[in-house]
Amino acid sequence: MNVHVQLYSPLKEFCGESRLELTLPEGAAATLMLDTLAARYPVIRPFLRNAQVIIQNEMVHPLHLLHEGDEVQLRLPMFGG
Repeated sequence: MNVHVQLYSPLKEFCGESRLELTLPEGAAATLMLDTLAARYPVIRPFLRNAQVIIQNEMVHPLHLLHEGDEVQLRLPMFGG
């Protein structure tokens, strides 16, 4: 199945892309998507453990099952003041 991933700062700067398409096995969980991204872009591996996975504008748990054509956003929580 194919899912579309939108990356936000700083992930998009590290990857050099803001939008990716990933092919994953049917019924894959978001954790497999994160592992796939970490294997493709090792520099973002440390950031992915804190990434917020958002599907169809709703934050989901990393064990959430993905579906064909899902639009996934990956964001990092921002801190500061």
